[in-house]
Amino acid sequence: MFAKPFRVKSKTQLKTSDKKKLKSDIEKNFAPIAEDELNSVVNIKDEFTLMKIETAEGQICTIYLVGKNPIVFIYGDKMYPTIYFLWQAPNILPSFATFEDVLPRIANGADLMLPGVVVDHTLGVRAYGKLPKDTPVYVNTTVNSAAIAVGKTWLSSEDMYMAARKGKAVEILHYLGDCLHQLSGKISRPNLQPLTKLEGAPTDVAEVANNLNNIHVDATTPEASEYSDVEVKESAKEEVEEPKVTPQEEVDTLLKYCFVKSLKTTAKKLDLPCLTNVFYANHILPACPKSKSLDIKKSSFKKLSKFLAFMQEQGVIGVKEQSKGVEAITEINYGHEILRGFKEEFLEEEEEEDADEEEERYEAPAVTDVYCVTAAVLPIFRQYRHEKGVALTSGQVKQVLTEYIKSHDLQHPEQKSVVRLDQSLSNALLEQKEKNENPALTWERLMQRCLNKMSKAYCISFPGQEPVLKKGELKPIELSVATRSGNKKVTLVSGLDTFGINLTEFAHKCQVGVAASTTIVTSPDKKGPQVLVQGNQVAFASKLLFDEYKLQKKYVKGAEGAVTKPRKKK
Repeated sequence: MFAKPFRVKSKTQLKTSDKKKLKSDIEKNFAPIAEDELNSVVNIKDEFTLMKIETAEGQICTIYLVGKNPIVFIYGDKMYPTIYFLWQAPNILPSFATFEDVLPRIANGADLMLPGVVVDHTLGVRAYGKLPKDTPVYVNTTVNSAAIAVGKTWLSSEDMYMAARKGKAVEILHYLGDCLHQLSGKISRPNLQPLTKLEGAPTDVAEVANNLNNIHVDATTPEASEYSDVEVKESAKEEVEEPKVTPQEEVDTLLKYCFVKSLKTTAKKLDLPCLTNVFYANHILPACPKSKSLDIKKSSFKKLSKFLAFMQEQGVIGVKEQSKGVEAITEINYGHEILRGFKEEFLEEEEEEDADEEEERYEAPAVTDVYCVTAAVLPIFRQYRHEKGVALTSGQVKQVLTEYIKSHDLQHPEQKSVVRLDQSLSNALLEQKEKNENPALTWERLMQRCLNKMSKAYCISFPGQEPVLKKGELKPIELSVATRSGNKKVTLVSGLDTFGINLTEFAHKCQVGVAASTTIVTSPDKKGPQVLVQGNQVAFASKLLFDEYKLQKKYVKGAEGAVTKPRKKK
């Protein structure tokens, strides 16, 4: 569900009464849970946030956060704990154990299949417990009981047993490293010992399943309605899913906020007259909070001149035409009630963002190209305990081949750069027509052929997080210029999410840096979300990626298409 970035439809703070109600519901739904475990995660004194989101697949989901940590989410009619919550309280859901090697597959979007579930087969039909279909469960590993994924059973326990280890066991909804987990920042998976039962806990999974039957959250019940219609202010009751404030009104509010804030900060001692376009680029746009994106075309004013004319009517500023089509601000009434009564609605949010930026400044991920063992080369690699699907670097592949050749005495006695191929190497590396009585290859060709017979993959590791293995080759960030209606050019930046770059933050940097409107769009060819910037801004975007985000040039495609402005003649 959360593999791709999701769209936040609304975000509201919970009142104390709502916090207590949520805590009570969590306690009922996830019984048994120790009081100290619950209090460590759900502390009423902390800030609680309700977030309504729409996933990339169009699914509507509600997420509850304490501070910045997501603790539970509601999908369909059920409440699920996040892996962060399960790390603090691992006994609240039944779990299935799997192998560490399965983690990269889950991170690639796979569900947990029955062959990957570790069970005690001596239990017979009870090997998978007594869970009904669609029961919320989590997945951990044989060496670390900390949760790596949360989902629901695809089959009942009895059907799993009857399936003879074929088919799906758990439909994964949320996993380690997905966009929901990333809301927690750099919190990494702890190393937990095998689970021990809480005092008073059920004696078997059947009792846990019975407790989970009450986990449903009916949208018609008073409890659910209290969360779906939260009071943002005491005097304003609004439906969370369908806010009364239109997107255009939101942009109008943001535009006015940025205008007034600029006059209270960067333009507090502005030299007049000041060209309106310069004022917009140097003062209004930089005043926009980083979590927002200001596009004046999406406001009711549509044009800067109309907005400034409105502010002139209010008596805040004076605007005069300097020449045909060129306007300038000639006076500012700093004593106007609009400025005197200014309240920085987004100030607290901005301060938190600034603190986060200092605390969690972006660090480029480490990327390692690897090769996975395939059936073709398995007879060679299995001798060194490398099974099918195991990922190895080119150096490790070379080491295996070297040890194999030395142990089987396959190096040519006279030509040291040539390797004589035995039956296993011939079957793995040669085509049928190439096989003869004395097949041989140079070391270089032997290595290259072996790599070609293996499947390519890459391991991407973000600071403070566990490495994730992904199949195929790493697709670079792509910069391209497209033409829209009216022969207007736009710059599209794709693939930022692969490198863990916050699209909203990147769009804001582009907006302020080039004084152009930006937006986040979905690629028509399903390449994922893109940042769209008005005009040909390839030069700025590539410089931003190289200088600020410190990405290597090989991970950015299309930077060579940057347009350099000609130098002005003196």
